[in-house]
Amino acid sequence: MKIHKWKKTFSDPIKLLRGVGAVADRQSFPDCVYVSPKRYKEIKKIVYNECKKENPSATKAKIMYSAELFLLNYGPCELHGLPDQLVLVNVKGIQDNINR
Repeated sequence: MKIHKWKKTFSDPIKLLRGVGAVADRQSFPDCVYVSPKRYKEIKKIVYNECKKENPSATKAKIMYSAELFLLNYGPCELHGLPDQLVLVNVKGIQDNINR
């Protein structure tokens, strides 16, 4: 496990994955990145606002659906009990997935 300090740029899920080294070649491993529930809520809000900007005429349900699908593919995992200023990365899990 590797610990990173939270940066403001980590609010974007893709920048978070790249910043902590959870991307190899063209494949990302968001299941090996853990953040606190507060930070996950912040990430979710930013993704929702981006989806809303992308398609302003869509209904709230469609915007939420798009945001949830994006987070399903690129969002980190929530870990209760993790301090808000830390990001935890399972480096061994990433290496195991790469070597498959």
